[in-house]
Amino acid sequence: MNKSDPIFQAMTIINEHETLIPGICEYDVLVEQITSLIDQLGREKALEQVRKAKALLLEQVHRVRH
Repeated sequence: MNKSDPIFQAMTIINEHETLIPGICEYDVLVEQITSLIDQLGREKALEQVRKAKALLLEQVHRVRH
């Protein structure tokens, strides 16, 4: 399965204000987390989980930054 489309969709949901940019540590951490969710749950359920857990995912990413 090509994961780039659901990863892009998930990042669009999480990064709606475009504060995270490709190449920074936090962005890469999110991509890894999303990839893992897709592997575990499948595309649709992973996107659903991202929608539900957006605040938690962002909180975890901001912990990486500090």
